Amino acid sequence: MAVKRILILTASFGEGHNAAARNLKEGFMHHGEGDVEVRVEDIFRNAYGWLDVLSEKVYLGVINHLPSVWQWFFDVLHDTNFLKKQAPLLGPAKRELQRLIKEFKPDWILSTYPGCNYLLSILYPQPEIRPFRHATIVTDSITINKVWHQCFTDFYFVPNRDSAEILEERGIDKERIIDFGFPVPPEFAELKTNRQYPPETGVWKILYVINAAHRTATPLVERLLQISGIQLTVTYGKDEALGRTLKTCAKKLGKEISLYGWTPEMPRLMKENHVIISKAGGATVQECLAACSPMIASQIVPGQEVGNGILLERYNAGLIAETPEKIIAAIEDAMAHQGAPFKAWHEGAKVLSRPRASLDIAKFLLDQK
Repeated sequence: MAVKRILILTASFGEGHNAAARNLKEGFMHHGEGDVEVRVEDIFRNAYGWLDVLSEKVYLGVINHLPSVWQWFFDVLHDTNFLKKQAPLLGPAKRELQRLIKEFKPDWILSTYPGCNYLLSILYPQPEIRPFRHATIVTDSITINKVWHQCFTDFYFVPNRDSAEILEERGIDKERIIDFGFPVPPEFAELKTNRQYPPETGVWKILYVINAAHRTATPLVERLLQISGIQLTVTYGKDEALGRTLKTCAKKLGKEISLYGWTPEMPRLMKENHVIISKAGGATVQECLAACSPMIASQIVPGQEVGNGILLERYNAGLIAETPEKIIAAIEDAMAHQGAPFKAWHEGAKVLSRPRASLDIAKFLLDQK
């Protein structure tokens, strides 16, 4: 049996793109049994190096400190052909992608970042003569920018039915839209949930995932530690200084806290906790839902993340609370009502849960002739 070659294209503008790419690779390797070769490549990082690193830092700075500027740019991308006009600047990226395709000879190319679709359309303006098939993994929900579907692709994989309907309304053929879910780590499909609402111990487990707004993290942790009847776990990523600050904070208050830096145990932590507090990034929200864990969205980037907030509230899978005061009030209110809001949020998250998405997408594509 011939080995199928899968080339997954990503970019470092938002962790959701990279997370989707990594998880898809795991999904393919699970099904491949030695008959699949998978490569994950960041074409823009390969082509532009330090300039791409600088662009990523500017992007993160804008979305966190100048959200109105990012909203303006998001609207420009949505309403104009801005990306197509940048074709003259994409020479190095185009050549890098051309080199990869010639060297690797992929059967399938998967894009988790829409800019990669433009590169393919420049290299292969006639889809019918492409030596590969192409699928786009849409990492946003509901507020889907038009840049995702302005270039040809064989299939669009979307996180949920609501997002599929958006593409259908824009004229995309239903047969090309597959709503298997956002590709989360395959571990989510294996882990079992045994949370109780309310818990027998009387202690509610709260997970605070810090992936933005580090300046407000310590004051929020201080407030959370002062709520009686909760067990607080905090992940702080690679910011070791913040981790030390949080440890000192808990010690001064005489409170217990579980602290994690970067950890591969996120699926387990999400499955164990009753509610998760975090920024409404595409990957984070979908991982919470895969774990059937409701979410309190503490920050929403204008544009692509607005749809995530809409999704949470539309299905009562959590709520939006963008200040420490609102977050504390939401938790205390849920606890005061014997955990009824927590339980209702949990049921809402279950409706949207797609823990097998990476596996299902991989199997679907491998089965294609």
